[in-house]
This record gives sequence, structure tokens and C-alpha cells, in this order.
Amino acid sequence: MKRFRFGLERVLAVRRIRVKLRQRELAQALSRYESELRALEAVQERYRWVTGELCQREAGGINAGELRLSRLHVDRLAEGIAARQGLVKAARELLDLCRERLVQEKRGERTLERLRERRRLAYLADVQREEQKVLDEFGGHARPVLFSEGGSGR
Repeated sequence: MKRFRFGLERVLAVRRIRVKLRQRELAQALSRYESELRALEAVQERYRWVTGELCQREAGGINAGELRLSRLHVDRLAEGIAARQGLVKAARELLDLCRERLVQEKRGERTLERLRERRRLAYLADVQREEQKVLDEFGGHARPVLFSEGGSGR
């Protein structure tokens, strides 16, 4: 009997390749998200440090020009934080999208693998039935016993 052959094997192979692609996309999106998050945290830390320094300088006495420049710097850092938050949000949305795409691809792959397994089991059952049929036919055509146990044979 022929060996098992799954007609959708190429489709399954393509699905596996697409799953690997989606996994790479997810890894890249995760890397980007973490990078954007670190950059946001760095800007926030800089903002906290600058505002703390500004408070100390205001308490110790600061001229109007330096105060104005410091406030402009703090405002720019606040704008930078807002911009970074937008980038983090976009990176998070991309990460979620990539995760959903991977889940969809894995579902498709799993469906094909389950179908392949069901067809393989059906094939094995057919092979077993065919083998049993051959054995039954062979057993039915056995030669009759010519001699009885206690008798003499000629």
C-alpha cells in the first residue's frame, strides 16, 4: 500500500513559514516597544532631575534670564515626554497587532495540523483493515489437515 501523503502539505509548510515570519515581526515590535519605553523613561528622568535642579536654584536665588531659559528647557522636556508617550503608544499598538497576527497564523497552522493528523489516523486504520483482510483471506485458504492426531497417515 502507498505511504501516507497529505494533500495540503505545501499549504501547511507555507503556514509554518508564515508563523515564523510573524514571530520575527513580534520580536522586532517587542524590541521597538522596549526601546521606546526606555527612551521615555530616560526623558522623564531628565525632566525630574531638571525640575529638581530648578527648584533648588529658585530657592537659592536666580536671575530672570536664567529662570526663563530654565523654564523653556523644562517646557521642551515636557514636549519631549509627550512625543515619546505618543511613540510608546504607537509601538504598543504595533506590538498588539503583531501578537494578534501571530495568534491568527498559529490558529490556521493548528487547524491544518489537526486535519493532517486525522487523515493520517484514517490512513493507518485503512492500512490495518487491508492487512487484516489479507490475513483473513490467507487464513481462509489454508490447506486442510490430512492426518488426525491419533491416526496413521498414508
